[in-house]
Amino acid sequence: MLMLCVLFTFAQATLNVSAEQNEHFWVYVNGALQNEFASQSVTSNLAPGECSITVTMDNSERSTLTSNVTLQQGRNNYIVSYQPQTKSIFFRSAAEDAKAAGAMIGAFGQMVYQMNEMYEADTRRPVGDNPPPHGHPQPGMPPHGTPATPPPPGPGAYAPAPCPPAEFMEIKQLVRNADFENDKMNIAKQATSAHYFYVDQIADIARLFDFEHNKLEYVKFAYDYCIDRNLYYKLNGIFEFSSSKDELNDFIRSRN
Repeated sequence: MLMLCVLFTFAQATLNVSAEQNEHFWVYVNGALQNEFASQSVTSNLAPGECSITVTMDNSERSTLTSNVTLQQGRNNYIVSYQPQTKSIFFRSAAEDAKAAGAMIGAFGQMVYQMNEMYEADTRRPVGDNPPPHGHPQPGMPPHGTPATPPPPGPGAYAPAPCPPAEFMEIKQLVRNADFENDKMNIAKQATSAHYFYVDQIADIARLFDFEHNKLEYVKFAYDYCIDRNLYYKLNGIFEFSSSKDELNDFIRSRN
């Protein structure tokens, strides 16, 4: 009996449907209602395999969309969004979003690296036509034979535009959908290192962590990628314990 219960548990598929912009909705799986009250997130334990998912929005039109999906064992995360201008519902897999965003972040990071390489080469170019004497590196250059390490994107190099709102929403969704704190941290750090964020955006991402020490670790990491560092003190508001606030303030003072 115990073995049968274990096998049944591992054979389950968990369906999670979340709103992208705080919309409320009902979910039907093969015609069966999954949530009595309209909500922003619905989770159901189902059998793996093909099924029909219907989403009905909590609006005056009761807008409805039906999609046929194949549920896999484990977590199956989907995102619902509603465009009131066109009265359209969009239902998509968060896994596909993660793949697309990961590819986009990787491409953006490569572009940042190449731009830093160009910047370093330009700032280290000798002034005038005469190169420095042999054996004497140009001021600011490492000794001969020592490879130069390109700096991460940050103040002092150049200031790209802040992360676009739509892309920032995708990053938040990726972090929110991660199952474990370590996964959230890896995604958050990878995305942050490829962008510039405002303090309020950093606070939004930090709030997605469950534990206070992880919030603190992230906001320390994000400092070098913040546009308005003079407002970094505002991040005290995301912490519950005074010890975390004190550690953050000590960190800010050490960086000024």
